[in-house]
Amino acid sequence: MPRRVRLALGLLALLPAGCGPGHGDVTGAVTYAGKPVKSGIVTFFGPEGPRTGTIDLNGKYAVPNVPAGTHLKVIVASPNPKDLVKNPREGKTSAANPDAVEHWFAIPAVYADSINTPLRYDVQPGPSVIDIELKEVKEEKAQPSKR
Repeated sequence: MPRRVRLALGLLALLPAGCGPGHGDVTGAVTYAGKPVKSGIVTFFGPEGPRTGTIDLNGKYAVPNVPAGTHLKVIVASPNPKDLVKNPREGKTSAANPDAVEHWFAIPAVYADSINTPLRYDVQPGPSVIDIELKEVKEEKAQPSKR
């Protein structure tokens, strides 16, 4: 086989290994009923596992290095910041951000549920802006089983 053909075939064999979907750095804002969510986390679930970023007092978040993909599952959790003051590793209690405590409000639990979250987004390689608007949802109560 001529040397050029072997070289071309060798390069072609390497292409699939080096060409993947890539990663994206996702930024945006999280709102609930039109108001910024003041604290919490945003997690994108991709084929390489979860990637998480924190929500600041303005409702802004950043999640770096999210594997690009379509219809990625996303959760938003916003536990009460005054409940987050204990550091279990050090056994110490630290002061919660007073602005986060003062302006915190609960969001529907379904958004923090990694199985039932309705949030799905596409992530492209490179920087992406994805604003997450949470809406009120009816929480369904479990129905008693009939025997």
